Amino acid sequence: MLIYLLKSSACLAIFMIFYKLILEKTSAHKLKRLYLLSALGLAFVIPFMTFIEYVEPVISELQLVSTTNDLMISDTAIIEEKVNYLPIILYLIYAIGALFFLIKFCVNLTQIISRIKRSPKFNSNPFINVLVKNLAVPHTFFNYIFLNKHKFETNDIPTEVILHEQTHAKQKHSLDIIILELLQIAFWFNPLIYFIKKDIKLNHEFLADSAVLKNGIQPSTYQNIILAFSSKATNHQLANAINYSSIKKRFTVMNTRTSKTSVWFRSLLLFPLIAFTLYGFSEKIEIEKETTLENSLEESVNNAKTDKAAYYKYVTFMFKDTNGKVIATKSYYELTQEEKDRLLPLNGQIKRKSPTQSDLNRWKDSKTYGVWYGDKQISNSSLDTFSPSDFSLFNESKLEKNAVDYGKYFHQVNLYSNMYFNEQHKNNAAYLSKNTVITIIQNDTQKTASSKEVSEYNKLAKQYNAQPKDKRIIKLKDIKRLETLYGLMSVEQKKNAQPFPECPPQPPAPPKVKKDNHTKTGFIKINGAAHYFVKNDNSTKYYNRKGFEVSKSGKVLSDSQINASDVIPGQYITKVYSNDEVVVEFKKNKQNQEGVLNIPPPPKEPKEPKAPKEPKTPKVEKAPKVEKAPKTEKGSKEKKKIKTEKKTKTKSIQDKKAPVPTANSTGDHIVDMAKKNAEFYYQGRVISSDRAIRLYKKNNTLNFVTKNNETNKPKVFLSTGPKINDDRVQKDLPKPNRGNIISHVKVMNRHGAKFFIEQKEVTFKDALKHLRHNKDSDLITSYESNNVII
Repeated sequence: MLIYLLKSSACLAIFMIFYKLILEKTSAHKLKRLYLLSALGLAFVIPFMTFIEYVEPVISELQLVSTTNDLMISDTAIIEEKVNYLPIILYLIYAIGALFFLIKFCVNLTQIISRIKRSPKFNSNPFINVLVKNLAVPHTFFNYIFLNKHKFETNDIPTEVILHEQTHAKQKHSLDIIILELLQIAFWFNPLIYFIKKDIKLNHEFLADSAVLKNGIQPSTYQNIILAFSSKATNHQLANAINYSSIKKRFTVMNTRTSKTSVWFRSLLLFPLIAFTLYGFSEKIEIEKETTLENSLEESVNNAKTDKAAYYKYVTFMFKDTNGKVIATKSYYELTQEEKDRLLPLNGQIKRKSPTQSDLNRWKDSKTYGVWYGDKQISNSSLDTFSPSDFSLFNESKLEKNAVDYGKYFHQVNLYSNMYFNEQHKNNAAYLSKNTVITIIQNDTQKTASSKEVSEYNKLAKQYNAQPKDKRIIKLKDIKRLETLYGLMSVEQKKNAQPFPECPPQPPAPPKVKKDNHTKTGFIKINGAAHYFVKNDNSTKYYNRKGFEVSKSGKVLSDSQINASDVIPGQYITKVYSNDEVVVEFKKNKQNQEGVLNIPPPPKEPKEPKAPKEPKTPKVEKAPKVEKAPKTEKGSKEKKKIKTEKKTKTKSIQDKKAPVPTANSTGDHIVDMAKKNAEFYYQGRVISSDRAIRLYKKNNTLNFVTKNNETNKPKVFLSTGPKINDDRVQKDLPKPNRGNIISHVKVMNRHGAKFFIEQKEVTFKDALKHLRHNKDSDLITSYESNNVII
């Protein structure tokens, strides 16, 4: 699979380089569209193509031995291979990526379909205009053209834009995009997919631009329209929009005219390009022409006219177990067909053949060849001490995958000396003599499968071999039966039977979630505010309203909001309620999943939590009582002045029968309040003291009320309406509820209130931002201290 991916990526890269250098800047946009889509298909098809060449079989010299020595036959040991987990991990990563892009594709497609369904449509055969409110940029999806509803109804959309989008719909550009998105799901890890996707979408714009200009539109006019729309770019993933990014390339190509001769010449270059990729990245297999084993053996001997029966006619076959005990003695005619098939027709004149020097040099590679000299294995480097003339016979064979030494080397070479050849073949007898005894050593436990068992195995193996390897699923009982039958079969039966079905790697077991039966949860008051706690065997964690972990004293410990899946092992909790009120909210770290925990309040929990203590928050003292004026007229002018000031300061809290100050005393009062650095409010808005004095000079009939607090910074409320009293100030501040929290905070800001989030004083803007992001927030307003606590 890795080789295929590398080959397909290399093909695609070559096709893209050719496009960038030869075709991109031409005006043959239809040819370019066909080329890009074809290149995408060829890049994935060419590595799958296989060219088969049939060749004559090369028969190397066989090891032909005519001897009375024992013939040792034993089964080949099978090495158990270790499981490689790397492919499993890679497949898992690939599956996660493919799933992510599949979900993304489905979400984008659903959004487009939803927009089509809920928006009004205007049929303009063969196109359907979908009128969307507040749409910045027109775009197209198949025959649906998305346009701004207001601009369409007022005919503010340029004709050039309509023509551009209709071209996208008419030429089915959305079909190209869908194909690219599906390929991106399967090959999300290949960056070349994203590059060719960008080129194809850009060529769509070239095609649409060309169609607009063919309608007689001036290029300069059309380019200005493109620039106007390009500043509003937020087009949909699956749609074609006029605001595609490469504006400069589009303008350049608009002014380009490529001659037919140039287009034909560039097209001819495609043939050597395709030939090169076919030659370089397709598969080439050489298959030997079929030939029988009998024919191969006949080529290894000269004039071999005798058959096995004649050759082994006078031979005695002695069967022994591994301990040397004789099991049976048979003549050739008493052997089973399988036992006869193991024998070679070693008859006729044996041809002497020595290896070449190049053969010896080739066999020195210890990773590929294992070298045997006679009946002993020798090191590959020891071949340096031999010359080709030292050998009269050799045999080179390929190891099977179940051989004991497979992996150490893959080919076995048997070399025989001149002395061995002369001794074994000095007579070159056509038949073995009557005194010849061939001993066959076999395991006493060796069994041969019956024809019924072989038939059963072939049927099962053929059924599963017909399935693709990556999608193959073998039942447990079948795999066990196959292993049993395969173990009963002899070497010859295995060669003639169906290959053993390879099983796909077993997927990793899902992680076991350890259940925590000792987790306790509940609520606790920390600094007057309700907190949520989770208690395990070893520790207890506390969480505030925002979902941050805090200490028992209320100090924030975590840098960010805790994930909903990390609160309680094995659970996913996003919000915790008590009495339908959110106590804590955690971060959603799983898409489209909600976890709500509603916990009843503790038995002794008070109905209304007390406001948090704020030692630094100023408290307002009650207004001073009004001192009655003395009945006598004694005293100095200074005392009279002090009394007048006291009357002025306390005017706002006297009853309706209190005397109204004169115009002069009101002006003096405003000046005195300005000297005391008072805060002035006019019609509910903060104003400067200078503006308050100017307002009074322009209109000396202004009504006012003065409030004092512990900060020694009085507040003076001015109004042109009805007379202000302390009750009206209270009524002007609306009581907060879920529907008017934002407006209430704005009013309190105009009245100069201070804002606190829990115990921290914040600005009006921060308080407003907090309320808009946390719509479940509650607040307490103190009209006496003019404080708002969130």
